[in-house]
Amino acid sequence: MRISLLFSLMLTSLIAAGQAMVTPDSTFNGTGRNVFSVGGSLDFGDNIALQPDGKIIMTGASMNLGGWVSLGVCRLNPDGSFDNLFGTSGISLIDLGGLPSQGGFEPEIAIQPDGKILVCGFGWNGTDEDLFVCRLLPGGAPDPAFGTAGKVYVGMLGEGMPDAAYAITSDAAGNTYLTGSTRTGGTPFTNDLSIVKLTPSGSPDPSFSGDGKLLLDLSGSWDFGYGIAVTSDGKIIVTGYSGFPADFFAIRLQPDGSFDPSFGTAGKTTIDIMGNAVPMIASEW
Repeated sequence: MRISLLFSLMLTSLIAAGQAMVTPDSTFNGTGRNVFSVGGSLDFGDNIALQPDGKIIMTGASMNLGGWVSLGVCRLNPDGSFDNLFGTSGISLIDLGGLPSQGGFEPEIAIQPDGKILVCGFGWNGTDEDLFVCRLLPGGAPDPAFGTAGKVYVGMLGEGMPDAAYAITSDAAGNTYLTGSTRTGGTPFTNDLSIVKLTPSGSPDPSFSGDGKLLLDLSGSWDFGYGIAVTSDGKIIVTGYSGFPADFFAIRLQPDGSFDPSFGTAGKTTIDIMGNAVPMIASEW
């Protein structure tokens, strides 16, 4: 049985009643959709980004039954065909260190102004998961100027404390920023918010929190970062959910990783939208 990556674009037109009638966009692959494999028995598409020229970059997980998980990155032309100038026939597969399971692997993607492609998630360190980021050249090959052969693994607390990155961005200087979560133990388990800043070469940036890594316990239970952005003056905004039951949170950090006291309450804002009777379950953590 083969489960393939699915990508679909739809053309929407409005009708007089104010409702939307959705029809496939036939200029995309002739049918408005493209279902394809990137090489595994099980392929899971996850995120996309658009280049300025309209080309589509897609990330996901690719695995064979009984084998390891690879990061799949592909690039499609605006008409839905594979871009043969990217990777091998439009597809680039990246080893994740022998990652044994796809569960929870949700690679995020960002495109730098120079066309290089950043993808984050988690990879295998031999015992458990570390935050993982790779940088690809515009043609889909790993960037040898970044980390080791284009890849960087970051462990926040060491073995036995798995990490995962869920969001990624970069700044005008080429620095890379990740956020996600690190399991810190407890019964039931607890997770702290993890934030990492890497230099353009992929090394942890010591100007941020002393070693390029910051672990924050916002709630005493579950803290997960799912969004990150950098302002023009270098401040770092991270969003996600915190606590059990969970609330939205946003924090703003100074470039050195300290909280920005001019934002919210001591740099933090928490928003409870539905009340504390509605818990948030993190199935893979």
